[in-house]
Amino acid sequence: MVRGRGTNSPFFMEESKIIENTVKNTINSNCDLFLIDYKIENEKINVTIDGDRGVTIKDCAGISREIEFSLSKNNLNFAINVSSFGTSSPLINLRQFKKNIGRELDIFTKNNDKIMGKLISLNKDSIILEWSERVPKIVGRGKRTIKFNKELDINDIKKAIVKINYSYGKYFCLSIGLWCNWQHVWFWSRRV
Repeated sequence: MVRGRGTNSPFFMEESKIIENTVKNTINSNCDLFLIDYKIENEKINVTIDGDRGVTIKDCAGISREIEFSLSKNNLNFAINVSSFGTSSPLINLRQFKKNIGRELDIFTKNNDKIMGKLISLNKDSIILEWSERVPKIVGRGKRTIKFNKELDINDIKKAIVKINYSYGKYFCLSIGLWCNWQHVWFWSRRV
């Protein structure tokens, strides 16, 4: 998306093409990283990237330096902001789906259905989700757990968000809390 100063002027159209080519070439030179979005607004370029193995601060700084170096060759002066794709942001690119195989997703379809499940596989134009559900037994009382699979066309997905598992953090905080309590007891027992 291109927004900003005099977007109808031929000079700005030429500038925006140079910037667009620079951003795309810089991202494509890093095989693990891919472009999610970029915007040009009032002398500022905002670039959002993602990576097959995640994005580090070093990646963002390197991309920013490469873009700045390329633009300085063309005598273009812009502020550059390179950031990684947020964890709570909806998935946009097929490569994002690919890197999240095995994770839990919340999917909202264009029919306003919500499907929660584990992403099992990805085809060229569809994904396969798996989830478990408790259903009544055919014979007798009670319920049993059954796994379901559903194939969804990528074009039918309105929004897909990765569910974040905080269970590791809970145990980490619990262990830190116990360690802090032990240190507190040790500190006060030494003072007596």
